[in-house]
Amino acid sequence: SDFSSGNCNFSNSYDTTWGQSSGYWSAGWVYSNMTDSTTSGFTNQFSAKAGGGHPIGGANYAIGKSNSTIVFTQPSGFSINITNTTYAANSMRDGDAFAKKFTNTDQDYFKLHIYGYSNGSILDSTEFYLANFTNVDSSLDYIVTDWQYVELPSGTYDSVSFNLNSSDVGAFGMNTPNYFCIDNVGDYPLAIVNEN
Repeated sequence: SDFSSGNCNFSNSYDTTWGQSSGYWSAGWVYSNMTDSTTSGFTNQFSAKAGGGHPIGGANYAIGKSNSTIVFTQPSGFSINITNTTYAANSMRDGDAFAKKFTNTDQDYFKLHIYGYSNGSILDSTEFYLANFTNVDSSLDYIVTDWQYVELPSGTYDSVSFNLNSSDVGAFGMNTPNYFCIDNVGDYPLAIVNEN
């Protein structure tokens, strides 16, 4: 189901094409308070690599997929805290059955594009690297494992959308797990979540 927190509305799509027992989260957002920062693989898809929500925001946080959108009940400026899921971070660090281990030799990256909208038009955008192995000096390569602050330039936005891309792609699209975590959207920690 969809959910909200403060000024923010989050949509969620759960696909039951093959029956309820075979259903899966196909698009949008989920909220979590899971704290497993070590277990690798798909069975730990709902944990933040940082080990929980942002310290200021409390236990809850949200996990998004590519093409997820936040809609605001009142237009406002936009800032956010972002980190990797444990699933994505460990996959990039070690590789797995679907995705490769990130290397400087391959100039790997995992990037989040953020677009701020007003009345259906893009006002501004920014990019945030969830992992960056494109540095000339490989000692500067990194995978984000803690909460990082990101903001859009000054503006009044009624919605913000997110799109992921990775250097690791195959015949069916991106191989890197299609997940990222957010908390503290503007002045609204995701501490209290209301299901719609």
